[in-house]
Amino acid sequence: MRRLLAPVAVLAVLVLALGGAAAATDGSAKPRKPVKIAFLDVADEFEFVDVGAAGQSPGDLFVFENDLRNRADTRTIGRFLATCTALVTPGLASCRGTIQLEGGNVEVATAIDFNAGGPILAAVTGGTERYRFVRGQLRLSEETSPGVREGTLELRLR
Repeated sequence: MRRLLAPVAVLAVLVLALGGAAAATDGSAKPRKPVKIAFLDVADEFEFVDVGAAGQSPGDLFVFENDLRNRADTRTIGRFLATCTALVTPGLASCRGTIQLEGGNVEVATAIDFNAGGPILAAVTGGTERYRFVRGQLRLSEETSPGVREGTLELRLR
């Protein structure tokens, strides 16, 4: 009887492990086609939290909640919620954010030198629901008008 239970137990563990792996990749070993989501990042709510010395100094927080609109600016497609922490070098900040979209959230992170100008690039660090296995990057242009940047999420879903 023990000789029969050992192979059955091993088989059960293999089936569970392989089934879990198949579920984790949506049944496909290959990543899906890359997805690009183009939008306008429109400033909405912003707060500056001054900590330590008066004025901008290390540890200060920039907290914002922006609307994401389609490129034609005819409808809202999501929200961009983020915090940036000022670092020791003036103008340099470490930023983390959540992009809320229909079907789930996408998490992003980057360091930004606000004194340098130019586009902002952030790594996609993960996601939820439809985006739970996502990788890629976020690209935000310089402001195209006050408080508005063109954005693109370049995603590889798995």
